[in-house]
Amino acid sequence: MELLPRKDMPQFEPVLTDFQNQAKGIKFKKEVLIEELLSIGHAKITKQIAELIGDEIEKEIQRRKIQFLSSELISEMVEGKLEELGLIRPRAKSEQPKNSPTELAPEVLEVLQQNPNENVILPSTSNIAPLANQTFAVALSDKALEILKQSILAKDEKGEVVETPEQMFNRVARAIASPDTKYSPSENLARRETEFFNLMVSLEFLPSPQILANAGRALGLLSSCFILPIHDTMESIFETLKQAAVIQKSGGNTGFSFNRLRPHHDEIHSTHGFSSGPIPFMKVYDAATEAVRLGGIGGGYNRSYLSISHPDIFDFLDVENSSHQMNTFIKSVGITKNFMKTVEEDTLFALTNPRTGETVRQVKAVKLFRELIRHIQKMGEPHLFFVDTIEKGNPTPLSGNLEEFDPCGGQPLLPYESCTHGAINLAVCVEGDKIRWDKLKRIVHSSVHFLDNVIESNHYPLPEIETAAKRNRKIGLGIMGWADFLIQLKISYTSYEAETLASQLMNFIQNEAVAISCELGKKRGVFPNYYESVFADSVVKRRHAVVTALFPTPLTSQIAGVSAGIEPWPATTEEEISPEWKIKMQAAFQRHTENGISDPLFISEAISVEKIEKIILLGYHLGLKGMAFTLCPTA
Repeated sequence: MELLPRKDMPQFEPVLTDFQNQAKGIKFKKEVLIEELLSIGHAKITKQIAELIGDEIEKEIQRRKIQFLSSELISEMVEGKLEELGLIRPRAKSEQPKNSPTELAPEVLEVLQQNPNENVILPSTSNIAPLANQTFAVALSDKALEILKQSILAKDEKGEVVETPEQMFNRVARAIASPDTKYSPSENLARRETEFFNLMVSLEFLPSPQILANAGRALGLLSSCFILPIHDTMESIFETLKQAAVIQKSGGNTGFSFNRLRPHHDEIHSTHGFSSGPIPFMKVYDAATEAVRLGGIGGGYNRSYLSISHPDIFDFLDVENSSHQMNTFIKSVGITKNFMKTVEEDTLFALTNPRTGETVRQVKAVKLFRELIRHIQKMGEPHLFFVDTIEKGNPTPLSGNLEEFDPCGGQPLLPYESCTHGAINLAVCVEGDKIRWDKLKRIVHSSVHFLDNVIESNHYPLPEIETAAKRNRKIGLGIMGWADFLIQLKISYTSYEAETLASQLMNFIQNEAVAISCELGKKRGVFPNYYESVFADSVVKRRHAVVTALFPTPLTSQIAGVSAGIEPWPATTEEEISPEWKIKMQAAFQRHTENGISDPLFISEAISVEKIEKIILLGYHLGLKGMAFTLCPTA
């Protein structure tokens, strides 16, 4: 009888049905496995034989009470049954697994020995055999499971979930660990996979939802936000629009600076006509994004940016996002030091043509400032970026000015750069009333290594984006669970103690992130633009141009079951925590954060223009790089 060579065996994906909770276990679809067996095309694997194997494996799963299914485990069980039936060549002695299902691989023992006081959960990989009767349970709430099912976990063509949270973390760990072999061919990948798996499954650190959803899958797009440049030509405007569509159909969000576009009614020499200005082109971008959304897989949000000195600034402020004119855009305005000076001195401010640099007209700075504030009061927009403060922290000024903040608002970026970010869960770094600084250090080091590997694992939508990402290797390590952290330590959010701790904590994270970045720089090399950066003459040989950023974490914080970012718990009222206190807290974190901070302030028409003005001036003078707002009728 002809036997099927083992090397020709397919790997059987675990096919799951309707899981609700890990405690209830996982069912697998026997009929789908039967179809896969028949598709092998072996003459002796009849329908009767396939059904027999399916029945036997189903009984084996029930007998062993296996709750974590992986493709390797299913394949191993199928191969065992085929071998018993004489339908597959027996495994040669040299091919026998090094570890039985009840033994730990040596590399796993090493991890356990290095972390004797912490729980280590093993991922299922080709190098680490799954443990019989082992429950790989992630402590997730019903809300977290719902978010995962809706936005993260793999689905089949019918839209049914075919992946468990553990399998998702295993998929991500395996994909993100793989670049280690690029820099060290002898690297023990099983150990790195275990490290990354435990980092996530313990909820100590979670990367962005884009990474959780796409790592190890065909799409492979791991960045959620991208900056695309627009130059003052028709060719550039529509070439960038095409690039935006490519990104958005894959689930990405895009940010654009319209600063270079000449103002409305400016002369066009080549046609002897007049310019329409940036606003009509923003509307074209908005309409295109709406169309892409219909056939895409998510994403499709834009940030539009215009300088306060652009002659069309009043028209830009008047475009209301709720009136079906620009539904996909978040508006933002670049605020210069010169503008703030003229506001405080109550003098005139020049609006200049970006094409010529000439003054088009002068306006009263206070009038323009109040107009901007009225729109914030009414719409929660525009968000503000303090341009000079941002540029002061630009690590690669020779590469150009920081074009825009990403659509999430936490990271100022150069043209074609993208976001690579994740957040540390501070709530797991407290025991009793003590901060576990040693644990936080370990999490920081593993997280930076993780994010560095993301840059290599990413499937970039455009070659320009890949070049930009790898040229400066910017990452954004942030935090979540700050409110939980303070509650555990019995510290009031609105206290000097909390403000001081915020600065101390972020300083620690920043220093440790730079330390591991330098360690990776020695092993893997500094970022390519290093010798044209502000670090060129220093002894700090960094792998990354920037390492920290405080992004909003609406989804990942809910998955982890903690408060979002550095925000107080949502149940906290405006009376308890004023905008002024939130700004002080942001400023404490900003002092030791290389990128920006996106922590929206709640605004409503009940808050006077004068109060919003004071809030903005406070944020500016305390050194914030930007300010975001959220419209809240009950604020």
